[in-house]
Amino acid sequence: MRILLLLVVLVGCPVSTPSPAPPTTSAALGCGDGQDGSSIVARLGEVQVSQHDVDVAIGRITVRARERYGSVKSQRRLALRVAEERLLCRAAQAAGFDASDQASRAAEEAIAAHYVDVTEGGAVTDASVRAYYEEHADRFKLEVIDAKHIVVETEEEAHTLLRELRAGASFANLAMGHSLDRRSKDAGGVLGWMGKGRMDPAWSKVAFALEEGETSDPVRTSYGWTLIHVAGRKDTQPLEEVRPGIERKVRQNAADALLKQVLGTAEPEYLGALSDTERKSPRPSPGAPDPTP
Repeated sequence: MRILLLLVVLVGCPVSTPSPAPPTTSAALGCGDGQDGSSIVARLGEVQVSQHDVDVAIGRITVRARERYGSVKSQRRLALRVAEERLLCRAAQAAGFDASDQASRAAEEAIAAHYVDVTEGGAVTDASVRAYYEEHADRFKLEVIDAKHIVVETEEEAHTLLRELRAGASFANLAMGHSLDRRSKDAGGVLGWMGKGRMDPAWSKVAFALEEGETSDPVRTSYGWTLIHVAGRKDTQPLEEVRPGIERKVRQNAADALLKQVLGTAEPEYLGALSDTERKSPRPSPGAPDPTP
């Protein structure tokens, strides 16, 4: 099924017996031959694929997806696809198909897409990402805390552990020895960075009111009696956490700017069948009077 679809896309028309026509050339159809001076990296039947062919194929992939083709295995799949398309192109040539119009349109589209892709990729630098991050600081406001806790069954036990903490006991050791929270117990009570809303409301109310380095008094939560310690606070998402989203935005802005530059003040104009003035009047319904006098 995939091969048939590729053939239909390649020739741009249903398969049928063509009328006699002058033989077409591989160049007219855009069929490659791998003869470009670089090393041959794959063969399939009568066609071969060069390293340059693979490099060009990778270059046509968007920047954001290109990293998937860094391994030998992925490049083998890409080389196989090039070889399959090359065989199909030659089969179309042998069958007498003239796909020069389709080849020209495909080249036009590929060049335009590659130009945009290169422009997008060049716009993404450490400086441009940081500049966007700083210029849109309000978008990255998010209060988060680096928290850990100890959960016990009774208020009395919580007060006992709090006295031990104030006497210099290790929070991690007490958590591993007493906490009922199985998810954080083995990590010494560490929960990691989190925003509001992830934990019990009573827990969050106390935790987000603590200063950095402060431990709460025992607080009753849905988990049990809890001692909460805040090791760190942030009110802005770190750049590295939001970098992927910023890079996408920088690429999009670069593509938009390029198109705006190329278009200038030009406005679309539609003619002929696409013109507003060429719309056909609706067909009269059956039984309607003849509008002509």
